[in-house]
Amino acid sequence: MVNIVVAIISGLAMILSGGALIKFLIERKDDKEMVKRSTEENTEEIRNINGEMVLIKAMCMGSLYDRTKYLGETYIKRGSISSAEYSDWVKYLYEPYHNAGGDGTIDKIKAEVDKLPLE
Repeated sequence: MVNIVVAIISGLAMILSGGALIKFLIERKDDKEMVKRSTEENTEEIRNINGEMVLIKAMCMGSLYDRTKYLGETYIKRGSISSAEYSDWVKYLYEPYHNAGGDGTIDKIKAEVDKLPLE
């Protein structure tokens, strides 16, 4: 009789532990699928953000180009530049545009501005 009770208890323990194993495997599969889905969503979001950043950089480059060109040409037409104007123009317009990969057009204007007498 004791052997039968022990066998029944052992059988129940195996079934319960087997159920826990099955539950663990199902949860693990669900977790993997959730991570995969989340990664795919994040990857798409990152692509969208990168696209927006490219657009923002293009807009900034256009604004920097326009303002740097306009002021450089203004100084050239005037025939002189103050040291404060030169310092600000180089620091806040020319260098950021140049360092961000400007196309070289502004380099020609800078070469002309560099020749101007300081006021």
